[in-house]
Amino acid sequence: MEDQIFIQSRLIDPDEARKNGAFTTLPIRIHKRNDIADETARRVLRDWGHHVGDGMEKKALTSFSHLGNLNAFTYTEALPERLGVLSYLLDLGLIHDDATEGMGLEDAIAEHHDFERSLDVEATEEVAQGSRADKLKKLGAQILLEAVQIDREMGMHMLEMYQKEWLAIVEKNDDKEFDDLEAYYAYRKCNFGMRAFWPMVEYGMGYRLTAKQHELIKDVMEPIEEALMLTNDYWSWDREYEDWKTNGNRLVNVVDVVRRTRSIPTDAARDIVKQMIIETEQTYVKRKTAFYKEHPDVSMEVRRWIEAAGCVVSGSHYWATSAPRHHVRFRESFAQENSPLNVTSDSSSPGASSVTSALSDACSSNTSFATLVYENPEARDVQVATNTENGKRGQKRNIEDGSRQDSPSKKVHTELGWEMPNDMAVQSPCHYIRSLPSKGGRSMLINALNVWIQAPKKSVKAVEELIRLLHNASLILDDIEDDSPLRRGRAATHLVFGHSQAINSANFMFVQAVQHARKLSNPTAVDIVLYELERLHLGQSWDLFWKHNLLSPKEEEYMKMVDSKTGGVFRMLLQLIVGESAQEPKCDVERLIRLMALLGRFFQVRDDYVNLKSDTYAEQKGFCEDLDEGKFSYPIVHFLQHAPEMLRAHVISIFRQRPSGGTGRETTPMAREVKQHVLDLLESEGTFEAVLKLLRQMEAEIIAEIGQLEEITGESNPMLRLVIEGISVRGLA
Repeated sequence: MEDQIFIQSRLIDPDEARKNGAFTTLPIRIHKRNDIADETARRVLRDWGHHVGDGMEKKALTSFSHLGNLNAFTYTEALPERLGVLSYLLDLGLIHDDATEGMGLEDAIAEHHDFERSLDVEATEEVAQGSRADKLKKLGAQILLEAVQIDREMGMHMLEMYQKEWLAIVEKNDDKEFDDLEAYYAYRKCNFGMRAFWPMVEYGMGYRLTAKQHELIKDVMEPIEEALMLTNDYWSWDREYEDWKTNGNRLVNVVDVVRRTRSIPTDAARDIVKQMIIETEQTYVKRKTAFYKEHPDVSMEVRRWIEAAGCVVSGSHYWATSAPRHHVRFRESFAQENSPLNVTSDSSSPGASSVTSALSDACSSNTSFATLVYENPEARDVQVATNTENGKRGQKRNIEDGSRQDSPSKKVHTELGWEMPNDMAVQSPCHYIRSLPSKGGRSMLINALNVWIQAPKKSVKAVEELIRLLHNASLILDDIEDDSPLRRGRAATHLVFGHSQAINSANFMFVQAVQHARKLSNPTAVDIVLYELERLHLGQSWDLFWKHNLLSPKEEEYMKMVDSKTGGVFRMLLQLIVGESAQEPKCDVERLIRLMALLGRFFQVRDDYVNLKSDTYAEQKGFCEDLDEGKFSYPIVHFLQHAPEMLRAHVISIFRQRPSGGTGRETTPMAREVKQHVLDLLESEGTFEAVLKLLRQMEAEIIAEIGQLEEITGESNPMLRLVIEGISVRGLA
C-alpha cells in the first residue's frame, strides 16, 4: 500500500537523519524533484532583487539546505508541476518575513498590508507607481497567474486563504508577553497560518478533501499542527534569541514562554520543548493508528493526506537541523554555492514569528513558478545585437534605445514584459549530458594548440565553452538519430527527457554556441561557427542517408564525410583560437588545419573500431552498438568494399532486417548471435587487421606532423603529444 500512498517522494535513511541531529520519531521523506524547489528559490531571490531591490535578496535566509530544500521536505507529495508554485510562495514569504522582522510593529503591519494586496486577486486599491507596494504587486502578479493557470479553482482558493488567513491577520496581534502556554498556542494558531497552509498542501496534491472528510480526521490533524509550531520554535530559537538581544525585535517562541513561566534556564526549557515535540508526534501516531483501525475502508485520498501531513512535521524538522536559516555555521559557504546573487547573510538574521518563517522553519508559506516562467531580465542580455553601423566589434545597442511608450492594448489580457522565459526545462537535458563522464579531451586539445597560438586565457576558456556546447548538442542528436540507448554508460538523454525535449535542448545549445561566438573578439567568429556547422550537418546527412537507404559509401566518400563532421569540429576550435590571438601563430595555420583533419579522421575511425572490438566501449555504449544502429562505420565500409560479394550479402541482409523501434521508441538490440556473425565475417576477411593498420599509419603521421610543427615553431608541445597518447592505438588488438 505504501507505493500507492507515497508517489512523489522517497524515504530518508533514519540513521543518516540522526547523524545530522534530528530527533523526530516520524519517517522523513523528501520530494523526488528537489531540483525544482532549489531552482525556484534562486529565482525568487532574483525576482525580488529585480522588482523590489531593497537588498533583502542578498540577506534573506530562504529554503536552501545541503540536506534538501524546505519545500521538498514540506510538500512531499505535491505534483511536480505544482511544486514550483508552492515553493515560490514559501520563499517569497520567507524574504518578506525577514524584511518585516527588522521593522517596528507599525512598519511591519504596513509591509504586511502591501504584501497582502500584492497577492489579492481581486484587489482594486490603487498604488503609487514605483512605490514599494507597486513593486510588490508586480512581483506577486506572476504568482497569481501561474497558480490559476495550472488549476483555477484550487489556485484561487489557495491564494485567497494565503492572503486572508495569514497575511491579513498575521501582524494584527500585539506583542505582549504570554503568561502561559494556552495563551501562546491560541496566538500561534492564528499567527502561524495553518488555515492558509493546508490549502497549499491540497493544491500541491491536486485534490481537496470534503468538509466531512476534514471533520473526520480532525483529531488526527490536531497534534500535527501543534508539532509543527513546536518544531519551528525549537529550531529557530537560537536565531530569534540572538536577534532579540542584538536588535530588540519581538521574541515570539515557545522556548521563551516555558523559560519565563517556569523560571528555568534556556537549555532546560529547550529540553522540555524537545520532549513536548516527541510526545506530540507520538500522539499523532496513536491517533492515526486508532483512526485506521476504526475506519479500515477509508479512501486512499484521506490516507495520503494523513501521511503527507505527518511528513510535513518530520521533513521540516530534518531540514531545520542543517538549514542556513537557523544555523550560522551553514550560511556563508551555502549562500555562495547556491545563490545566483551571491546571497550572504548577516550574523543577526531575522526571527521567525509568522507563517513564512514558521513554515520556513517548519513549513508554512510557499513559492511558485512565478519566476520559473521569467528569468531575471537583468541577468539576460538586454544589450543584444552588434551595432553594425560603424562596423566595430563588441559595440552593443540596447533594445530600450529610442522612445517607447506603453500601448493601451498592452494590458488587454496581462502585462507584456521583456523578460526571457525561464530556462530550467531547456537546461535540464543540457545539464544531464554535461554531467556524464568525460575525459575532457577537447579541452586539453584546445589548450595544447594554444601553446603555438598564444590566445588570451579568457578567450581560450570562451572557446572551450563554445565547443563544449556544440559537442554536447551533437551527442544528443547523434543518440537520437542513431537510436542509441546509452551514452557513456548512462541512459541517453532522449530516453530520460524524451525525444522532443532533447532535440529542443540540443538546438538551444547550438543557439548558445552562436551567442558565445558573438562575444569573441574576432569579428569572423560567428561566420566560422556557422560555416563549420553547415558542413557538420551536411556530413551527418550522408551518414544518415547511407543508413536509411542501405547504401554503403566508398572509403574515400566516408573520409569526406568524416572531414565534414569530426574534422569540422577540430577545424572550428582551431580557427576560433587563432582568431582570438593578438599575434600571428608561430607556424602556418594551414599546417595546423591539416593536423586537425588528420586528427578528425583518426578519432572517428578509431571510434568505429573500438565500438566493435573494445570490451570497455561495450560497457559504455553497449555491445557492438553500431550494428544495432545499422551504421555504415568504417570497418563495415571497408568490408563491403573488399570482401567477396557473397559475404557482403550477409551484412546487407542483416542490416535490412535490423529490428528498429522507429522514431520515438528505443531500438530493439540486434541479437548477440547475429552481431557475433558479423564480427566473425569481418575477422575472417582481415577487416579489423586492415583498419588497425590504417589507424597505426594515421597515428604515426599525426606524431610526425607534431614533430615538424615543433621544429618550425621552435617550441615543443608535450601537452599535444599527451592528447595523442591518450587515444593511441598501440594497446589495441
